[in-house]
Amino acid sequence: MGTDGPQTRRRVVMMRNLILGFALFVIGEQFSFGFGLSGKTRPRCKVLLLVAHADDEIIWAGEALLGWKTQVLCDAHWHIVTATFSSNQRVKEFWAILDLLRSKTRAAKITAEVWDYDDCNHLHCDLFKRDVEVGNPPFKERLIEVFQRDQWDYVITHNQHGEYHHKQHMGLYMAVDELFQKRPDVVGKASFWVFNPLPELNTSLSTAKRMLLQEYLKRTPTMARMLTFKSLEKYTEHLVPAHEFSRPPLLGVPFSQGLPFSYTFHFLPEVELTAAEIYTLLKEYFAKTWESTCSKGSFVRYPETCRLLRAQSHSISPGMSHTLTLEEVKQAQEVPIPSPQKGPASLRCLVAQPADIFGKITAWELEIESSGVYMELLALRPILVGWKQGKQNTYKILGSSGPIWVSRTSKYVNHKQLEGIDIQPHDVVGFGVFLDGQNMSSTELANQSSEKLCIGSRGCEKANFCSFDSLPPKELWTKLEVRRVVPHVEANPPSKPARRQKFFKVMEALDISSFVNVNTTYEELLTLRQRLDHPDLGIFEDKIRLRRELLPAAGVLATPSIHLSNDDFDIIRFLHGRKSYVVKPSHMSESQNVFVVHDGRNLLKMAWGQPFKVYLEEIQDAVNGFSKKTALEWECRALVSSKPGVIVEELVLANKALGNVRNLLVDEYKFFTSWGETIFAENVPWSMGTTMEISREGHILSAKESCPPICVPACYPQMVQIAEKVATYARTDFLRVDILISGDCEALYVSEVELFPASNCTQFLKDAVARRWRNGYGVS
Repeated sequence: MGTDGPQTRRRVVMMRNLILGFALFVIGEQFSFGFGLSGKTRPRCKVLLLVAHADDEIIWAGEALLGWKTQVLCDAHWHIVTATFSSNQRVKEFWAILDLLRSKTRAAKITAEVWDYDDCNHLHCDLFKRDVEVGNPPFKERLIEVFQRDQWDYVITHNQHGEYHHKQHMGLYMAVDELFQKRPDVVGKASFWVFNPLPELNTSLSTAKRMLLQEYLKRTPTMARMLTFKSLEKYTEHLVPAHEFSRPPLLGVPFSQGLPFSYTFHFLPEVELTAAEIYTLLKEYFAKTWESTCSKGSFVRYPETCRLLRAQSHSISPGMSHTLTLEEVKQAQEVPIPSPQKGPASLRCLVAQPADIFGKITAWELEIESSGVYMELLALRPILVGWKQGKQNTYKILGSSGPIWVSRTSKYVNHKQLEGIDIQPHDVVGFGVFLDGQNMSSTELANQSSEKLCIGSRGCEKANFCSFDSLPPKELWTKLEVRRVVPHVEANPPSKPARRQKFFKVMEALDISSFVNVNTTYEELLTLRQRLDHPDLGIFEDKIRLRRELLPAAGVLATPSIHLSNDDFDIIRFLHGRKSYVVKPSHMSESQNVFVVHDGRNLLKMAWGQPFKVYLEEIQDAVNGFSKKTALEWECRALVSSKPGVIVEELVLANKALGNVRNLLVDEYKFFTSWGETIFAENVPWSMGTTMEISREGHILSAKESCPPICVPACYPQMVQIAEKVATYARTDFLRVDILISGDCEALYVSEVELFPASNCTQFLKDAVARRWRNGYGVS
C-alpha cells in the first residue's frame, strides 16, 4: 500500500489532466467554429444588406444577423439599407427593432439607413419612384453611391422571384444584379448573395428572431400583418450565392395566407405536374442548394437547414410529400385556387353565439354553400365604452383563422387553428369573406334584432374597434350561404388561487380579476365594468347614497344639498326665491335633465348656445319625467338599475382668472384613479368638454388653450388628495372622482363619482390607466 499510494495518485492526476485537456480542446474547437476564439481572430468582413421594406431584414435574414442558429464565418459589420418609406410609424418600428437586434446579435456591428422611395406592389413599383421627384437622385444612382461608400465583402438582397413575387423585391434584385453584371468598377470584389427561403423545411426559429418578429407585430398589430407574419415565419431562412440560386420557376413560392405555402404552377391552368415530377424537381433543387452552401466553405452556414436539405435530397419524407402535392386541395376544386386578396376581408359578419367559458379556440367547423371563395373565421369581443354612446355593436377582433379556401364542393369545413385564440364569456364568433378586393359594405343600417350584423373592409378604427351595424348586401348570397360557424373551445385548466392584489383587496362587487390578463386594454376593462350589476355598487352610482353613505364615511365634503329624495319629486317649493341652484337626477349621467341656474339663467343651455331663460314649470316637468325613467341602456348596469331620485343642490362657482379678468364659472375637475392613485385629471369648465388633461403632479399633458389664461389651480394637490382618499376608502380598482372648486380654492366639493366614464381621453392616458388597473390585479 505504501508504494502503490503515490503511483495511484500520479495516475489519477495524469488522467484528470488528460480529461481536462481534451475538454478544453473540444471547447476550443467549438469556439473556433462558432465564435472564432481558438487563438485566432476571425477575419473581419463588411456585409451590405439591401431590403425593400422594414421587417424584410428580420423575415429573410434575421438568423444571419443574430448569429445564434447560423455560423457566420467572419467577424461581420452589417449595414442594412431599407429602400422604402411607407410611414413614420413603420420607420420608428424599424429603428426600435434595430436597437433590440443590436442587443441580441453576435455580429461585430450593425448600422442602417432608411431611404424614402414609395412602398407599393403594383405595376412600375419595381422602379422605386418617389411621390415627389424634384431634386431626388434616381434609385440606381443611390445604389451606386452606397456601393462606392465602402469596400463590401458581401452584398445580400432579394432573389429574382422576389421571394413570393413581390414587385419591389424583384425590382431591387434586378437593380443590384445589373450592377454586378455591368459595373465591376462599382461592386469591386463583393460577393453577391440572395435570400433563398425554404418553406418546405419549416425549421424552428431562434428565440431571438421570434422575439424580433413579435416586436414588429406588437407595434402594429393589424390582422393583415399578423396573418402575413404567421405565414412567412414558416419560410425557413436561407442564403445562397446569387449565381447558385436554383429554385425552379414552377416551384416558386407565392405568398398564400391560409395554406402552408403554394407553388407557382398551382395558379397556372395550363401547367399540371404529377407528384413524381414535383419530387424530381425538389430533390434536384435540394441537392444543388446543399452543394452550393453546405458542402464547402460558405460565408454563412445554417447547420439545421443543411442537415434537412441533405436528408430531403435523398428521400422526401411522406409528411413533406403530403404538403407539397396539396392533393386534398386539388381534388376539392374544379379550377385552380386563386391567390387570396391581401388586407382585410371584403365583408365581416357576426354570428350570434356568445361564449360561456374561459378557454382557447383550437379548431373551427364551418357549414356552408359556396361558389368558391376565401373566408376567414373570427373571434370577437364586445366593446362597451361611454364615448360610443348607444353603439352596442362595436367589437374588437381577437383573432382569425386566416384565409381558408372554400370550394364549390365543400359543404363541411374543418380547420385547425394553428395559434389558439383566447376567449372569455360574452365573446362571439363571426366570419369574413374575401371577394376580389371589393368592399361589400351595405348602406342599409341594421337594427339590433337583425339576424346578421356586418361591416365592410374599411369599417374598423385605428384602435381596432369595428362597428357591426350594416346588413349583408343581397348580392353576397349569390356567392355563399353560411349556415353554421362552430368554434372548438378548449376550456382553461381549473382556476389557480386568485392572484394577490398588489395595493389592497378590491371591493368584492368590483372584482374582475378572473378576466384580466397582460393584454387587457382600457376599453376591455371598461366593458367588464359596464356589465357589473351588484347592489353594493349603488353607493357609487346612486348620487343620494353617495352623499349620505360613502362621502361622509370617507371624510370628504359633498356639494351642499338643498333636497335629496328617491320619493319626493315635488321640487318647486325649494326653488322659489332662489336665483342660483342645480337640479338633477340622482340616477342618470351625461348631463341628462340637469339644470344649472345662476341669476335666473340656465348656464348649461347658455354654454350649448340654446335659449337660457328658466321656467320653474319646465324644471318640474323634467323632474316628473325622469322620475319614471332609468339611465340610458348603454350606461353601466349599476347605474341603470339605480332607483330614480332627485337632487337640488347649491350652485358652486369658482372665481377663475381668464387673462386679466376674473369670472365666476362652474369649474370641475374629473380625477381618473386606479387602485387609490390618480393617473390624470380632466378640467371641464362650464360642461364645455375637456380643456386640459393634467398629470397627478399637476403638469399639463394636453390643452385646448395655453396657460395663461387656462392654468392648473393652486389647490390641485388638495384635489388629488381628496380623489385618492375617496377611491382608497371605497377599495376601488378604478374610479373617476369629480370635484368642484368654490371661489378662489376656498372650498372643494365632491360632486359625484363614476364607475363608467364616458369621456374619450387621449390614448396614452387610457394605456396608463390600463397598466395600473392590471398591475393592481398582479398582472404586469
